[in-house]
Amino acid sequence: MKDEDDVLSRTVSAAHLPDLNESLALVRRAQQGEAEALNRLLARFQDRLHRIVRIRLGRHLRTRVDSMDIVQETNIAAAKAMGHSDLRSTADIINWLTRIASNKIRDLNDFVQARKRDYRLEVQLAGPGESGERRVDAGNLVASDTRPDERAEKNELVRMVDEVVADLPTDDREVILLRDYYGGSWRFVADAMKQTSEDAARQHHKRAKHRLRCGVRARLAGQVPPRAAI
Repeated sequence: MKDEDDVLSRTVSAAHLPDLNESLALVRRAQQGEAEALNRLLARFQDRLHRIVRIRLGRHLRTRVDSMDIVQETNIAAAKAMGHSDLRSTADIINWLTRIASNKIRDLNDFVQARKRDYRLEVQLAGPGESGERRVDAGNLVASDTRPDERAEKNELVRMVDEVVADLPTDDREVILLRDYYGGSWRFVADAMKQTSEDAARQHHKRAKHRLRCGVRARLAGQVPPRAAI
């Protein structure tokens, strides 16, 4: 029986993010107009961006749109904006992509809310039998020699943890995303959260990680905790 710390170490860790030096080399080449470098850069962050998009979509939109469509639209927009981006860290890259994706999600949410009573539109958005859960891939966390059964288990753990993160209170969810999903430094987290110091960011993250751990423990025990307001 896995415990929550083992699950979190396997699924939510900046240690799983791509090598920074290689990423920055690809950024420089992409900004010089090299298409292959741009494609490789976007590909190396696609799985992590996909997870963040699924979390930010929330339960309501995940039943109406394929989250990978948002990722693909984000990649297209990112390609156009690549030359104007100041990216110096892994967190910068993920934050940049996430900001683009968040704009797409906000536009989509406004659109769905405005037309929520149009059943035919909902069918068109989701498609028969489709949902945002369909194409989850945690390949960046799985070694190439992982057995199919182990890969399936890892995907399910990733899905479960992401769902728990999505249900955290807003500030707790954000500090977990910034530190663990983006790989941000404590200075990056403090600035993004508008906190007074890096120590304040650490303390906030510690509390949020405790809530996340409790949520994962409940899921592993077969209990679903009450949903937090998002």
